[in-house]
Amino acid sequence: MVGVLLPLPLDTPYDYIVPSGTEVVPGSVVEVPLGSRVAAGVVWGPAQGDVETGKLREIISLHDVPPLPKATLDFVDWIAAYTLSHRGSVLRMVMRAPGALTPPKPAAAFDLAPGVAVEDDSLPCGLTDRGAHAGDSHPCRTSADDRRDAGADGRRVAVRDPPARRGRRVAPYGSR
Repeated sequence: MVGVLLPLPLDTPYDYIVPSGTEVVPGSVVEVPLGSRVAAGVVWGPAQGDVETGKLREIISLHDVPPLPKATLDFVDWIAAYTLSHRGSVLRMVMRAPGALTPPKPAAAFDLAPGVAVEDDSLPCGLTDRGAHAGDSHPCRTSADDRRDAGADGRRVAVRDPPARRGRRVAPYGSR
């Protein structure tokens, strides 16, 4: 049994059972059941033992990331004590990187059918070479392509008059 601190406004870790064949150390990032949802948490240390073993739930999985160092766990404890905050709230700031614990989405790959030319305008934009359409108004072209082809080096190619505000004409940029 281990104590898992969740990134919620909690001050104490919740006890969970470690499944057989799984080895966790303090700082390991795990997924645990929390009510009807699954939450990521950090193994904080040994279980407190306040709840009887029959009511405890198992850790679902161990994330494939290195455990947080002991210095980070001590830092979370220190910040929580210094700012009179919950340890879980401070842990949430430490784990704040969105998507850091989720695996990347698989990318779709397509192969062109025999006899289809790469410059064919009937292909979706992701399957064409934008450079092959330089100079025309192909829907795959972006304003960055237009600036690059015009040699503007990222500067604005054309300036439009800003819209009129409150019934009066606004002077174009750069004039007084």
